[in-house]
Amino acid sequence: MALFSAVLLSVAAVLIGEIITGGEQEGARNCVIQGRTLLRPLQPAEQPGKSSRTPVVATVSVASFNTGRTVAATQSNSQGRFRIRVAAGSYVVTAWLQTSTPSSRSPVPARVTATPGEPVKLVLLFDSDIEAVGSPLP
Repeated sequence: MALFSAVLLSVAAVLIGEIITGGEQEGARNCVIQGRTLLRPLQPAEQPGKSSRTPVVATVSVASFNTGRTVAATQSNSQGRFRIRVAAGSYVVTAWLQTSTPSSRSPVPARVTATPGEPVKLVLLFDSDIEAVGSPLP
């Protein structure tokens, strides 16, 4: 009888957990959050024809907007690209660097809503803290 009660309580806890988290479960990951992690600026002044951003390897984390619980995480590749499968819902996406980049600040967390069919596309920009060179404005 004690074993039956323990099993029954475990099943109830899982069901309640699904209700609270809005169904964020492994089997329901039919939505995609994808994008790039980039570092900017690369130099103090913009140069015509040259990009002021470069891809960086970063850890990207997705947390439920409602509960704050991390539901998925991945590492972007050397081109800064990442792709994460999640259940439909509202999320907060954050990122941080894996390498030692001088004075780089993490991007502001992005709130997204994932729905089946169309991937959510993000660009997460890390600020390099390089200041522009020039004269102050009058």
